[in-house]
Amino acid sequence: MVMRVTSQTQQRNALNNIFRITENMFNAQKEITSGKKIHKPSDDPSGMRDTLALRTN
Repeated sequence: MVMRVTSQTQQRNALNNIFRITENMFNAQKEITSGKKIHKPSDDPSGMRDTLALRTN
């Protein structure tokens, strides 16, 4: 079965890719400027656990 891909679908996919790439760039810039890899627990749950374990020891 052949699926039809409309220009609207192509545009939506392109915009989603642009937003995803922009978010990745923003996160990379935030990491570089702050010098921190983890800003909130949801960034890296296991890394946050390890960080908190180091602080308590």
